[in-house]
Amino acid sequence: MSNTYQYSSRDGTMILDAVHTVDGLAEGDDVITFEYLSDSVISNIGAGGDVTFNFINDFRARITLKLAGRSASNNFLSILANAQKGGVRRIFPIYFNDGDGNTLHTASKAVIEKIPTSGFGQRLSDVSWTLLTSNLTTIYNNPTSS
Repeated sequence: MSNTYQYSSRDGTMILDAVHTVDGLAEGDDVITFEYLSDSVISNIGAGGDVTFNFINDFRARITLKLAGRSASNNFLSILANAQKGGVRRIFPIYFNDGDGNTLHTASKAVIEKIPTSGFGQRLSDVSWTLLTSNLTTIYNNPTSS
């Protein structure tokens, strides 16, 4: 028996600093990405063939948000970025839910890596924000979702 699943990007929720729901995502299939910066395990093998698995306790990750040029979320992120640039060390939580609770990404500590590049021409460019987190937790096929 096969299963049928549904997904709509409109159902997903990204919350920054526990107060701002990200809106105005750009067009495309990669408008929100989560990428861990390290492997989870590194292995060593000795001359006799003994293998050691080294579990790496590095849960840092890079989160990329691609927003439409006129998204209100650009203003919110600009306020955080300019506070950081002005010397205010602003660390904030992030939360992402894919809409039906099957995929969750959470981190209690995130910062803005850099202020995005701006582009103007015949069309208004998307704005790509990069966040860094020290402790991303990812859950696929969340068993608590209905």
